[in-house]
Amino acid sequence: MFTRDWTEETSESLARMWTQSDSTRRSEITKASQELDDALGINPENVGESREGNKRIAFRSPLAIRFSVDKQNHNVIVYQVWSID
Repeated sequence: MFTRDWTEETSESLARMWTQSDSTRRSEITKASQELDDALGINPENVGESREGNKRIAFRSPLAIRFSVDKQNHNVIVYQVWSID
């Protein structure tokens, strides 16, 4: 298992998206963020697409995230989130 840390800025962005959405969109955001977080905890190197170094990008509609994986310490840092639709 990997620990998942969402930066404060990323958590605030996600909360802002959620509060500015209607109930249907809120459900979609909640589901996508939970699916991403769960997948990152199990095997983050198989989530999304690789980028330079230990950085990766992943998509679960309506969200996209950028994150880094520290294999040695079994830690994932989610440092960016945005809406893709």
